[in-house]
Amino acid sequence: MTYIWNRVDRVPSEMMPETLTKSFQEWSKGEYQKFTIVTDRKKRQHILKNIQRQTENYQDALKVYELRKKD
Repeated sequence: MTYIWNRVDRVPSEMMPETLTKSFQEWSKGEYQKFTIVTDRKKRQHILKNIQRQTENYQDALKVYELRKKD
């Protein structure tokens, strides 16, 4: 699946970083809801790894935005 924070170049600059932040918050909320429902240990670990990986991607996207904003 492709997330908007992995395609930061497609988001209009006037909508940044609000669009990224809102999208990420909605996605992470859904993932944490899944996490509370799932009882299988492996699936829970997978969800947590995915959240961690996408959080890093989101933070990287914000850094890219900040660098572009300075130019």
